[in-house]
Amino acid sequence: MCSSDLPDLIFGLILFRMFYQELKELVPACMSGLDGLMNYMEFWNIVDWLSIGMGVVVMIMWGQICNGVSTDLQAITAELPMTKLDDMVLENGTYLEYQQVEAVMPHAQIEDAISRLHVMSASIAESHENLRVTVFFYSFVLMMKFFKAFQANPRLEIVTETLRRATEDIIHFMIIFLVIFFCFSCAGFVIFGRAMRGFSTQFRAMVTCWKILMGDFDIDEMSLVHPLLAPTWMVSFQFLVLLILLNMLLAIIMDTYMAAKTSKGAMAAVSS
Repeated sequence: MCSSDLPDLIFGLILFRMFYQELKELVPACMSGLDGLMNYMEFWNIVDWLSIGMGVVVMIMWGQICNGVSTDLQAITAELPMTKLDDMVLENGTYLEYQQVEAVMPHAQIEDAISRLHVMSASIAESHENLRVTVFFYSFVLMMKFFKAFQANPRLEIVTETLRRATEDIIHFMIIFLVIFFCFSCAGFVIFGRAMRGFSTQFRAMVTCWKILMGDFDIDEMSLVHPLLAPTWMVSFQFLVLLILLNMLLAIIMDTYMAAKTSKGAMAAVSS
């Protein structure tokens, strides 16, 4: 085993340890019948099994890519007489003629090998892209694992408890926020879309509105399109969405945070 295989081995051992730990909880729960299984299938246990399952999928996909690169792709590449052709080019000091290449290997075989090489390369590239997408979603599952670990620390648990308590209020807030945000993006698309790339489509308009919300905007470019409506749109968007709605979101989170902190403090005082 080379040093480059060590991270893969460590990752596999971590997955096996997680699987073993969850299996020790799952088996007794299954022995208790359907009620025990339903009690076991709480949110955090589902996150654990999802992380294990996606981790196994990632390892399988990565193994297939490594196998394709190290065996299949190398085997097809070895069929091409590249070394001999390179030596002939260096010896002649110029490009090879058709007959010279044909003498080394028939063109039909070369074209077949190159065609299979491209097919294999495209297959590996597609598998690698699928792996990237899988790891993208796997990153969020691992983030949930961190939130589970935060429960072991009283101070960190306040943050996760805040998010849990504020979920319902945030969902209702997001309904209003998205409606207003979408209306402003539609207005920007209608007014500025004919001249500005950032507003040329509805999707780009929404992305541009988000960038404006984060402070990345050019009011001068917008004013060139429409001197009157540009500042009107910008001021109303900043006032309603940035100053009012985002501060409302902050107030919701802070209020929930204080309630969670007070609740945890009261529980700590009772237990002591």
